[in-house]
This record gives sequence, C-alpha cells and structure tokens, in this order.
Amino acid sequence: MFIYAACSIVIGIVGAWLSGSGPLKGLAGTSAVVINVACILPLAAGMWRHPDKRWAKLILFCVGFGVVELIADALCVEVTKTLDYSVARSPMILSSPWWMPVSWALVACQVMLISGATAERFGEKWRVLSGAGLAFLLLAFHEDAAFRADWWRYQDCFMVGKAPVYVLLAELLIGGMLAWIMGQISTATGPKRITAMILLTGLGTVIAGMIGFGTVEVLPVLFRGQPHPLMPFLFK
Repeated sequence: MFIYAACSIVIGIVGAWLSGSGPLKGLAGTSAVVINVACILPLAAGMWRHPDKRWAKLILFCVGFGVVELIADALCVEVTKTLDYSVARSPMILSSPWWMPVSWALVACQVMLISGATAERFGEKWRVLSGAGLAFLLLAFHEDAAFRADWWRYQDCFMVGKAPVYVLLAELLIGGMLAWIMGQISTATGPKRITAMILLTGLGTVIAGMIGFGTVEVLPVLFRGQPHPLMPFLFK
C-alpha cells in the first residue's frame, strides 16, 4: 500500500499547486473537493487490489478521526481565533467547511499507511518517527498551499511563511499518534476498540494543539512578563 498512499500524496501536492497557481486557482473550496476525490482514487484502488480485513477498520477509524477533528478546528476558529475558513466560500459544519472531515481523514490514512509500511520495512522503531515527520512535511506544504488556494488561512500567530508554527508542532505530535494507532489496528480489532481509538485520538489532537499553542504563543508572552489575551479564558 506504500505506492498507493504515495500516489495519493503526490496527487494532493500537485492538486494543491494547481489550486494556488494553476487552472484551479480561484475555485476556493470547490478545488479542495476535486482534490479530495482525486486523492481517494489511488487509495481505493490499492485496497481493492490488495484486500485486507484491516482496511475496513482503517477506513472506519479515519472517517471518525475526520469528524472529531471538527472540535480541534472549532477551537482554532472560535477560541484562539487564529484560523479563518471564510475564504473557502463553502457550506460549514460547526466552524469548518463541509469537506474538511474528508481532508483530515485522507491525511490520516496517508500518514498511517506510510508509517505502517515504513515499520514493516525498517522496523517498529521507525513507525512513530516516520508518521510524525510525514505529518509535519505534509501540513507545512498544505498550510502554504491553502493560503494561495483560498481554502483557509491563519492570522495573529507566529508564522513561517504561511504556516503557523504552533500547528506544525501539533502536527508532529498528531502524526506520531496516528502512526502508533496504525500499529494497534488488526483484523481482530472490534468496533468498540475502534471507537475508543477515535475518541482517544480526538482528545490527543486537542491536547497536541494546546501544547503547540502554549509553547509557541503563550509561554513567550508570559516569559516577557505580559499577560496573554487568552489567559482569562483558559483559566477562568
């Protein structure tokens, strides 16, 4: 499945470039939908050509992960107020465009499949490292692409290019967590355990975001002896 996941990633990268600089530019959220569909195709082909009972469990987990990520998005939009989805011009679910759960599910599937293949080839010690590294690189690229393609944009936070540093730090933690979860999924994994994994990962994502935001945005302000604007909200 490594090849199929890699193809899905390449399609996403090319599609993001076309949306920001090529013929898809100006379509905003519509181009995100087109790319999501295109990225699903190689993954579906791989699972069809290489049937494995684990794939159904993986898909269930990734879909659930995409849904619970709406909470993390809402925190970025409504609490930290650093994330703006209005540029996407798409119908919303809570604070996110309707296609964001699919995007999150795709990223999770790509990271989990690549990290799983890496662990099989080079050993378990590389599972979490490869997942964290891949998530970091993917999101670093897509944050910049999203700005150019009018999918979303960040504001009022420390940035490298168009990528918020606190999100990149959070993605390192989330990628490692997804890779670890992939190692726990087997043909014997039941629906109850999958549900527990989804909830655990959703909570872990929120905690990763808090760690990233606290480390990059809050602590430096406090070290300078100044109150952070979010401190009354966080500790009221």
